[in-house]
Amino acid sequence: MLRRKYYWNLFLYFTLQFFKSALEWGEFEAIKDYFEDTYIGRIKAVPQKVRPGMPKLTPKLVRSKPLFEPTLWNHYRRTLLGQARTNNSVEGWHGAMARALGQDHPNMWKLIKQFQVEALKTLTTAEQISVGNFKKNFHQTYVINNKAIKTLVTQFNTFDDNLEYLQKLSRHIATFASI
Repeated sequence: MLRRKYYWNLFLYFTLQFFKSALEWGEFEAIKDYFEDTYIGRIKAVPQKVRPGMPKLTPKLVRSKPLFEPTLWNHYRRTLLGQARTNNSVEGWHGAMARALGQDHPNMWKLIKQFQVEALKTLTTAEQISVGNFKKNFHQTYVINNKAIKTLVTQFNTFDDNLEYLQKLSRHIATFASI
C-alpha cells in the first residue's frame, strides 16, 4: 500500500519536473503540437465560399483529423455504459496463464494442455452465464472507484467550466491511486 503511494508520488514528481523543464526550455509548444497532431487535431482556418458581390466572410475554424481519433482513446461513453476502460482483465488472464504454465517458454504439449483447461473454464463460465448463475466478484475498492468516476462523468454537463470537471476527476484519480 505505502509502496504504491510512494511510486505514485514519485511519478507525479517526475511528471511535474518534466513539464517544468519543458516550460523553462521553451519546449512546451512542441509538446502541445504533438498532442494536437496525435490526439485532437489542429485548428485551421478554412475560407468560406462567397458569391460574387457579397461581403467576405471570416474563415471557418475546424479541427484537422488527428492521427488517433478521439473515439479510439476517449473513454467517456465506455464509462457511462459501465464497460472496461483498461486492458487489465487481459493482463490478469495473461499473468494467470503464465503462472499456470510455470515457465516462460513451455513446450507445445504443455501449452495445448493449458489451453484445454482454459477452454473448459470458458465453457463453464458461459454455461453459468446462460442460466443466470454467474457473478463476477470485483474488489470493493474498484467498485467504489468506478462508481465515483461514473458519477463524475454523468455530471459532466453540469459543470460551467471544463477545467473544474478535469480538476475534480484528476483529484479523484490521484486520491484513488494513493490508496
